[in-house]
Amino acid sequence: MIHLKFPDNIIILINSFLENRTFQVKIEATTSRIAHIEVGSPQGSNLCPILYNIFTQDFSTSPLVEICLFADDTAIITKAVTPENVRNRLQSYLNKLKKMVTTLADIH
Repeated sequence: MIHLKFPDNIIILINSFLENRTFQVKIEATTSRIAHIEVGSPQGSNLCPILYNIFTQDFSTSPLVEICLFADDTAIITKAVTPENVRNRLQSYLNKLKKMVTTLADIH
């Protein structure tokens, strides 16, 4: 969001929305201890699809790989002559995507 030049107050607001989240599980009369959520966004929030779109807009394209987005789902698709070539193309793209996401996480 910083590189998209969102105003600082919006970034701070969204950051506070995503930080310091916790959860508990209750099954019948037993309740778990409180655990902290390290990553992710709250399911069902109206803001989360927008955040997902902002996050995925930077996914790079490749002539060998197609990215399909719908709601909060992402499919990475390719075709090749052999299953091994398909696996290699997908793995190569996933490696690039991991590097990009790790770089973004390090910025924040």
